[in-house]
Amino acid sequence: MNHITLIQTDKFKDTQVSIRFLGANREPDITRRSLLAYLMLDRFEAYPTKQAVNLKTDDLFALSFDVKVASYGSLHALEYRFTTLSERFSGEAHLVEAIDFAASCIKAPLFTPETLQEAKTNLKAALLRIMDKPSSYALISALRLGGEGEPLANFSQGTPELIDGITLEDLKAFHLQMISEETVYVIGIGQFSSKHHERLIHHFPQRQTAPSPVSPIRIKPIRTMESTKAVKQTALVRLYATSKTNADADYAPVRVMTYLLGQLPNALLFTEIREKRNLCYSIYSSLLHFDGAMMVSTGISADQINTVVELIEQQITRIAEKDYPEELLKSAKALLISNYTGLKDDVLSWMNVEFSAWLNEKPFDLEKICAQIDAVTVTEVAQAARRLVAVSQAVVKGEA
Repeated sequence: MNHITLIQTDKFKDTQVSIRFLGANREPDITRRSLLAYLMLDRFEAYPTKQAVNLKTDDLFALSFDVKVASYGSLHALEYRFTTLSERFSGEAHLVEAIDFAASCIKAPLFTPETLQEAKTNLKAALLRIMDKPSSYALISALRLGGEGEPLANFSQGTPELIDGITLEDLKAFHLQMISEETVYVIGIGQFSSKHHERLIHHFPQRQTAPSPVSPIRIKPIRTMESTKAVKQTALVRLYATSKTNADADYAPVRVMTYLLGQLPNALLFTEIREKRNLCYSIYSSLLHFDGAMMVSTGISADQINTVVELIEQQITRIAEKDYPEELLKSAKALLISNYTGLKDDVLSWMNVEFSAWLNEKPFDLEKICAQIDAVTVTEVAQAARRLVAVSQAVVKGEA
């Protein structure tokens, strides 16, 4: 499929462009990409000071940009995304210049001992903040345990222990490999013309087709972890293998089942554990689409761990046995369809769903997706629930 997608719309006053480089979801590459993302935030060879960058972005009608990393199954991506005023409002043809600016930032960051050290300091601080949060630490631990030996086990933001060992020459070589060899995907939403498409192709030609990101986790005996932190609330995360990914034609029942379990305002988990018994502060389920996995996350009291785990399993059993009101299934499908139809009201969500479809080598067809959701039956949802297998559980107990 075409690696450049430009979607014409006058829905927004801004034009946004996302450029993603895709490599293997493995260490030490993950940590290298994370370091690059921090290093590429505010200084470049053509604009060696923060003031120079600010002056240039002001010239481009308050252009803003961000650089982030994320995992998609077996792939790990560095994304450079910029936003600038649509030319229909600026009255000037500045988008080509904005594209050229983005390309120069991506291709020529300012590599110096100082910028590398600053990136290392910022990445370490970010990882420390994440690990200090009980819910985040429980999540990362559950993925590491349940995905051991597979891409899911790798934390997308990097590994603290690897940071200091990355040298300036290491990062330069990795950056050169990224921009010259890795698969690149570009998506823009806003106002474009053929010259903008040509400019993007000029800067970001396709080199190779991305390998499939689909990497469903293996079913294995459940592994558990428990630690303590000086906090009041205990965080619990259970990870399940679903045996399905978003590349499967029959994935819609998995989505509906997850909404029924823990994403509706009156989902089974929330109703039975929070509302009826007041055993948790929050609880929800979510999918890792490319990894064939589902998570249940909650914040509870430390003395309620076993009770809450038992109640989670009971709700999954209820779905498997079709033991819930028919209206709840209708509500789950209605909310899921509503969320899909609302995607195009948010640029980032729209970009992400188009990107996911591209990774699976199929176009994003909203009408088809909504029809598939609407057609899901109670039996198909029950089958999705019966396929769930718990593969890990992580608990961070509060001791305050």
